[in-house]
Amino acid sequence: MFTLKKGKKLIKEYFDIEEEFFVVDKENGTAKVSLLFDSADDLFDGNYLAKRPILSDGFLHLLREVFDFIPDKYRIELDIRFKDMKGMTDEKLNELFNLNMLYGYRAGHARSRRNDHTAFGLIGTGLVFFLGMLAMNRLWVNDSIFRDICTYIADIATTVTFWEALNILVVMKREQISDAGGLIGRFSSIHFSKA
Repeated sequence: MFTLKKGKKLIKEYFDIEEEFFVVDKENGTAKVSLLFDSADDLFDGNYLAKRPILSDGFLHLLREVFDFIPDKYRIELDIRFKDMKGMTDEKLNELFNLNMLYGYRAGHARSRRNDHTAFGLIGTGLVFFLGMLAMNRLWVNDSIFRDICTYIADIATTVTFWEALNILVVMKREQISDAGGLIGRFSSIHFSKA
């Protein structure tokens, strides 16, 4: 029977459990992860009719899962193998991968700027609601249920707009930075080859 005491013992025993699944070099701080695909085409999204192939969301999701499997203290040596290279070379796939990473980073930066504009708009709206609430409390001298309802609505609107703005500026920004930094900075090397 599994108990909390046994669970804690197992956690201590398997603190470096990634070594059970991946080749880890503690001296150099790297972990080697190998992925196998049927074809080089499996990396790309076939729906885009672009000048160059665009990495598929499925492949990018798989890369993010690699980051979850490997602790942050390790840089990742990524080895991607294919049963069929479809005429692609390691150099060509590396070039396409790097271009896609740069393009994704730029698109993420543009999305981040749009989110910043939205957040600042929400802050401005929140300030309007807050000033409206203060004005209602100061200028609306007679007590009535209608005044209480209007004040309550302004209070909720102020709180929600500020909350959403902070969510965009803090939480979403942190996720975007860690995502972009992870995709670019966590790899020590990336190799493409035939299986």
